[in-house]
Parts: sequence; C-alpha cells; structure tokens
Amino acid sequence: MTAKRSLDSFFSSQGQGSSDHSAKDERSTDARKRPGSAKVVGARITQPNAASSVQSQWMPADERRQLELALKLSLGSVEASGVIKEELPPPSASVRERQRIPEELVSLSKPSATIAPSILTKALTAEESPSGKPSSDDSESKVAALQDPQPQAPPKRSLAPMFSSLPHSSKAAQGPQPTFDDTDFAPTDKVQVLNRFSGSLDCLFYPSWISSVPARKGLRDWMLSSLQWHRVCYTRPGTTFKINTPRFTTTFGMLTGPQAPPLTSYKIRPKEIPGPLRELKERIEAMQSTGGVDVTYNAAIVNFYATGEDSISYHADDEAFLGPEPNIASLSLGATRDFYLRRKQPEGVPVAPATSPSGSKGVGSAKDRPMEKLQLSEGALLIMRGKTQAEWEHSIPKRKGVKEGRINITFRKAIDRKAIDNFTRYNRGDGGGYRWNGSRMVEGTGGI
Repeated sequence: MTAKRSLDSFFSSQGQGSSDHSAKDERSTDARKRPGSAKVVGARITQPNAASSVQSQWMPADERRQLELALKLSLGSVEASGVIKEELPPPSASVRERQRIPEELVSLSKPSATIAPSILTKALTAEESPSGKPSSDDSESKVAALQDPQPQAPPKRSLAPMFSSLPHSSKAAQGPQPTFDDTDFAPTDKVQVLNRFSGSLDCLFYPSWISSVPARKGLRDWMLSSLQWHRVCYTRPGTTFKINTPRFTTTFGMLTGPQAPPLTSYKIRPKEIPGPLRELKERIEAMQSTGGVDVTYNAAIVNFYATGEDSISYHADDEAFLGPEPNIASLSLGATRDFYLRRKQPEGVPVAPATSPSGSKGVGSAKDRPMEKLQLSEGALLIMRGKTQAEWEHSIPKRKGVKEGRINITFRKAIDRKAIDNFTRYNRGDGGGYRWNGSRMVEGTGGI
C-alpha cells in the first residue's frame, strides 16, 4: 500500500480534501483539480457536498504538513531518521474544534504517540488493489504491525566524497566503519629500503601499501567525518611563547597489561584505538614481526593537514618515553605531500647517542647535512626504525599549491604513562573540538 493513496482515502473520508499537494502547490492559486475531489487554494481546503453548498475549512499549511508526515511515518513510507527534524507544536483545542480534526489524528503530531487502530484501519481498508477493488489484506494485522514495529537495522549509508559533501553539521554523524581484507594491500615485497651511513637512517617505504582505491577512500572519509579533531594551542616549555598547532590533530591509545596505570591517573583520559585503526596497526605489526623480531604499538597520533598551508617543522620523535630506538609507522591518506628527512649533524660528524636528552635538534648548516626527500601519496606507508629518530629529523613543509587535505596516522609504542600524557596534551589539549562540515573544520562536539 502506498502512503499517498492511504492519505488521499483518509482525508477524503474525513471531509478534509486531498493530501496530494506540495509546498509549491500551497503557494499557488491554481491548484490541480480532480472530479469529485477537493480543491486546494493556498492552504484553504474546500469539499463539495451533496447539497451543492460548499463547506470551507482553514488548515495552516505547517500543521497540515505535520499531520501528513506523521501519518506517512506511521504507514512506513517515511523513515524516522532525518525526516521530521523540527517538531511543530500540536494544534490548540480551539483550532482543532474549528477544523474538526479528530483527536486521534492530532495525537500523531507527538513523536511517541500510539496511533489509534480506528485511524489506521480506516486508512488501510481504503487501499485499492490493482483491479480497483478493496484489498483483501488483513487490516488488523497491519495495524498491529504498525503499532509494534520490529527493530530494523539502519540503512547502509554511502561514504561521501572527502572535502565536498560530507554532513554539513558541527555534530556530523559518524560514518560506517571501514573493514579490510588482504586484497586491499600491496604485497609486502613492494618495499624500498632506505639505509644510509651504516644504519644511521633505517626506513622501510611502501609507496602504495593500501593499494585498493575504495579501501583508501573509505578509510579517509570515515576518519574525516567520524573523528573529533583539535587545534591545540600550547606554551613552549620553559618559555612564554605560545604555539598554535598548524594542523588538526587527535590521538588514541594507552598502556595495557597487568601493570598498566588506572585511567584516572592520566592527566587527560585517553581513548581506545578505534577498530579500523586497530586493524591497520595489527597488520603493520604482523608484517614486521618475523625472524624473532616483535614489533608492537599501543598508541596512534592522527594529523589532518587541511591544505598545503598546514605543516610540521623539523623534529625527531626521540623522546625518552619512546625508548632508545623507537619504531614508528606513518600511513598517509589524501593529498600527496613532500616529506623531508635531514641528518642532525653534517656528514662525517658523529651524532649524539640515543641516550642524549630527548628533543635534540640538528646543528650545523642545513646545506652541509645529508637529506632525503620522499613523496607520501595516498596509501603510502613509511616505517622509521633503528637509529633514525636519534640521528635524523623529519618535516612536512608548507606547499601553497596543495589545495586538498592529507591525513597522517602514526603508530608508536609508549613505554610509560608520560608518553600518553604527552600525546594527549599536544594532540587533544584541554580545549574544544572540531568537526568536518563538508567543506572545512568548524567548532563542534561529538565524534570519536
């Protein structure tokens, strides 16, 4: 049964005229006519009677639309989610009497109302079969089904294109979580080994580790629309200099196991790594854990470079809370960006050992220090290991010609609580959050 026929039959039987009109029709002075049916002029509904006199009733268009939508919703022709978002107040008692609207129908304007069987039965029995005769379906069983609907899974939502048509709301809904299979990834032998100065630079580079275009698109769309992002402002330690992070960030992960500290001991409560990122983490761990080597990560830092104006300066992830030779895996999505690696000392000059204070910056003229340049395109995976953090720095420089965004996920292993506190302080902070509204980041709540 179509909701339109049921509405026509119901309103006709109530002396309220046909419901077949649009917002455009309501503004028109030339409504469509059918023999023996009501005519609609503006929001005035007139119904011819047997005595050739005309009974005129006035029903405001907003109230009329509300009652129609409510009945459609009850008949299953309109999905409950996203249709009646702005509730209109129910008609007052005086309006109901003037319009002679049945009390049962007025109750439909309340979202939680139970629909009277007499109303539904009247609408259901008015249905006609293709032959023009009343349908032989059991109206009472339909009424019972409509009054006590069974839970249904939400419809599968398509992933919107990145940076164009994602939900335009500061509280954008979370998209469906992507899943992966082995065919989404390039063979592990599609790798470039970067080894310079006898292991001083020690990296594995997979130019297209996530090789499936749908898998890459699904992941980046989900991350952009589902995560809560932050633009952290902080004061540089030991100074009064304030820094506004030139990119959007967030972080996940915590210490686990029998000796893990309670969540209440962290300065900012950490979040668990979401399912899709956890699956990627485990895949990267597995591809490296061979020959007695055991690689594990327990944290992820996520960056969103909205345009080529967003960047990160030269730095090394050489903090003591990551251990002497940390293994860091960096996965790229979205726009291709340049990635620079630069040795901390000129060639021939020994680099400070890994046991030196964390945050050691490079010294000497940049032109005298060895460099490597990579292009990180969508799906690229770069694994930095060994002495790389101790002896090299890396950066993502500004590129004015880049207009699209890039998401970067870095997996790493924190060896104590200080690491997690550091990650949350500089990647979530204590301020408000941001959500993607389809064209840019706006202040908003919600998200993972």
